[in-house]
Amino acid sequence: MHIIKPQQSQQIKFIPRTAQVPPNYKIIDESQNKDITSDVQTASGTYADGIVTFNMTFKADKLPVEGRFYIFKGYNASTGALLYMGRLFCTSQTEYDKYTVNQNVYTEEESYNNEFILL
Repeated sequence: MHIIKPQQSQQIKFIPRTAQVPPNYKIIDESQNKDITSDVQTASGTYADGIVTFNMTFKADKLPVEGRFYIFKGYNASTGALLYMGRLFCTSQTEYDKYTVNQNVYTEEESYNNEFILL
């Protein structure tokens, strides 16, 4: 899963199935099941050492929404074959190791009474 921010410029890095940058791509908002590819103003990528660095610039009035999940798909231009599929999550939080999507939903048991009785 890739973390993106609710801002105009985004960058994701991924390993494609073949050694090329996907020229065609699609971004789908999971909560609305809507294709938002048209919200991207510019997109380009570079391939180096087996990794694609993909840069996107969203339109100023169509930024990714905080707390939403998106699906990113990259396709081959001539064959239409899927080169990469990944999930994006939009958050402005920077301390990723402390972030949890189910905060305050699950409470961990604090009592550690490991005593038992053998008969």
